[in-house]
Amino acid sequence: MAILILPLLGLTIFGVIMRYLVHQPLVWGAQILVLIFIPVAVLAGGYVLAVDGHVRVDVFYSRWDSRRKAIIDAVTYLAFFLFVILLAWMATEMAWSSTVERESSWQIFHGPIYPKKIVFALAVILLGLQGVVHFVRNIHAAIKGKETGKPDNEP
Repeated sequence: MAILILPLLGLTIFGVIMRYLVHQPLVWGAQILVLIFIPVAVLAGGYVLAVDGHVRVDVFYSRWDSRRKAIIDAVTYLAFFLFVILLAWMATEMAWSSTVERESSWQIFHGPIYPKKIVFALAVILLGLQGVVHFVRNIHAAIKGKETGKPDNEP
């Protein structure tokens, strides 16, 4: 998803130039930015989850042994799954109804809205699948008593 940052940056700069130097704002610019930003934001969250890069409050966590960390992480994922399941359910419903209706924007640029809703629903489902992988790793780590968040082949 990092490669999508370049079009985001380019479109933003182009929009600023058009608005302030040429005095012709892009009617479609904001909608395209949102369309590109949705997968970047949600899938970036999945990537950070995959590399175990989310911030933790380390007051207690850093002092625990690897088995206790794995157990706490596994329990924490139950709240994560509740959130992701509800979000995926709502996003899928919105994407489905938007696709059936061929929903388009009410703004001047009547571009389709349903593709970004489909992309968002798919990104949330992929985030949930990444959570399942991490949850299984934490359960495995709790049983084996090893460090969490790392696959077996990593040091």
